[in-house]
Amino acid sequence: MTHWLHYHAKTGVEERRRKHPRMPFDRISTSKALPSDLKIGDTIWGFTRIENEYFLMGSMVVQWFGNTEDVPENVTSESLFNHKKFAATCPTTEATPYKKVFIDEMPYCELPFYKGGSTIGDIKATSELIGFFVQVDEASVEEQFIGRH
Repeated sequence: MTHWLHYHAKTGVEERRRKHPRMPFDRISTSKALPSDLKIGDTIWGFTRIENEYFLMGSMVVQWFGNTEDVPENVTSESLFNHKKFAATCPTTEATPYKKVFIDEMPYCELPFYKGGSTIGDIKATSELIGFFVQVDEASVEEQFIGRH
């Protein structure tokens, strides 16, 4: 199983938490094509960065991925970002809550395949995070995410 980090823009996070506070983390959507090595059973960790602080938003074990218009019927939450072309989902009944959990050590998360190997903290420009969907080191996940969300 591979772990992936997917960036959630601050404005989208704030809107979702304000307008849909009970909506589960049962899908992600993106305008960019999903990585070719994404597999059923992989885990996606949603995160955001607000004024150089990092927050974990949720996680899901991928049960389906493809074009957004083909999202399976077992995903029953409202789609917030219909304009995005690609999605990955898990059944709504298996989804974790979408919540904002501060992770103080997240800047040190290892991204072994991003720019030849770097950390989240190496990314300075928010524009570089738009559409961000990259593999994260399993040891970083175990150390910083497991049990904290």
